[in-house]
Amino acid sequence: MAPAHNSIVLGLALITSNGFAAVLGVYPTVAQAQNSTKAHLVIPNFEGPNRVAVRNLIVRNSQALSQQLNFQVVARTEVEPHQSAASNTNTQHHETATSYASAHPGSQLWFLSGRVMGTGAQIAVTLTLHSPTGTNLGEQLVGPLGGQGTTNRVQEGLRTLLTPHIGPSAPGVEDHVSNVDQDTQQAARDQKPEEETRARRKRHKKRPKQPKDGSSAPTLTLDVGLGFGLRESTFRLVNGTDRTYRSEYVPWLQLDLSARPWRRSPLSFGIHAAKALRIQSTDDLGQDIQTHAELAGIRVLYDVVRSNDVTVMAGIQGGVDRFAFENNTIMPTTTYIHGGPRVDVFYPLLGARLLARANLGGHYVFHDGDLTPRFARDSKIWAFSGTFSLGGSAPIHRQLSHPHISVRYGVEATYTRYDATLDGSGAILEETGLDGVDRRTQLVATLGLNWN
Repeated sequence: MAPAHNSIVLGLALITSNGFAAVLGVYPTVAQAQNSTKAHLVIPNFEGPNRVAVRNLIVRNSQALSQQLNFQVVARTEVEPHQSAASNTNTQHHETATSYASAHPGSQLWFLSGRVMGTGAQIAVTLTLHSPTGTNLGEQLVGPLGGQGTTNRVQEGLRTLLTPHIGPSAPGVEDHVSNVDQDTQQAARDQKPEEETRARRKRHKKRPKQPKDGSSAPTLTLDVGLGFGLRESTFRLVNGTDRTYRSEYVPWLQLDLSARPWRRSPLSFGIHAAKALRIQSTDDLGQDIQTHAELAGIRVLYDVVRSNDVTVMAGIQGGVDRFAFENNTIMPTTTYIHGGPRVDVFYPLLGARLLARANLGGHYVFHDGDLTPRFARDSKIWAFSGTFSLGGSAPIHRQLSHPHISVRYGVEATYTRYDATLDGSGAILEETGLDGVDRRTQLVATLGLNWN
């Protein structure tokens, strides 16, 4: 009986002299671990936009690789009963893994978290792997997560992140656990916090650097459009006659530039310019009239709603809309300087490849050019504008380095209407006006680029 008694005393002495007895009880010995320990991988909820769909994509591809890399993907529901309430993430993972290992002998729980960034064709996810001891072992940027080759990109990213730690070529879960166990015992015996600090710094240096995701870089969008436009103007006079003009359908060239200070900024700025390339027509009296038209505007919009299903932006806009008549005595040149609120709505039909967009704007006209002195002493002019477009984008630069570049395409229809109320006599008494309507219609095909 003496040998048995001595072995019991030795076991108690080991426990008494070691403040980490609980840790030793959780992790199996090296000999046991080498025969039975297997990595169990849990994938908690992700952060960021589209997090549910992206997490499901990562779960499916992790399950596809589990047999090849010799690990098992476990459901969150199996881990939730063991979830720690600790506020520190590493401590929380360590305590959760400890509780899970006690309930599932022969297993070690690893954690794969994710942070989703970007939208549309540029969506990507940064994956972070945590060991059973709570150590952050590294991060891997995976994306873009749309279009052809998505599965290959996701599985390659998972292999790059997981293989050095839990894959077949890794030292193994057993080696990792036993090494951590021995280091913990040594630190507890020696009571040297500085050694633990040095070990932590060493592990930190070995972490792969997180690739730059370009989230702090600005986003620029440039669209060039070419199409056709129509201009119609009608003003009623007090003598019962009308002044009417209707142009032909003429070529219309436009340019639009928009920017966000950084990729996920809710604030957007834009400028817009357009010009009719040629306008030559006749008025209601049969006179030939040479005209030219151009416009320019600015806008500032803010994301009111931004989700996977719809994006709503609201803000203000202003600009100049000039319609000049040359060598005639019938119609005056109008130069509308205007400003007012604007709302844009984006709805994805086929992801980034096909989007429906509508914008509506109200305008108050501060200046009308030659209209007031010609037809009235004073005027009040309000305007309404609306644009509906169908279009999308496709990436042409798929590298994870930045910038991401996409080609944009679309077709849009725009309608603008100015309603004028005229007051007082004009420069010629017989031509004093009552009211008028000025309409502009455009149909334009656009092609552009997006950098972010």
